[in-house]
Amino acid sequence: MRSRTVAIGRMLPNDFLRWKTVYHYFRQWRKDGTWQQIHERLRLY
Repeated sequence: MRSRTVAIGRMLPNDFLRWKTVYHYFRQWRKDGTWQQIHERLRLY
């Protein structure tokens, strides 16, 4: 899964943050539960 995630991250548009920065936040949010909260709230819509 990691290689796929990195490959997708490298396809971000140039005006986005660097893929390493995006991936850092993604990992941090998964670890602290933020990503799950985002997912749960989006499912309500």
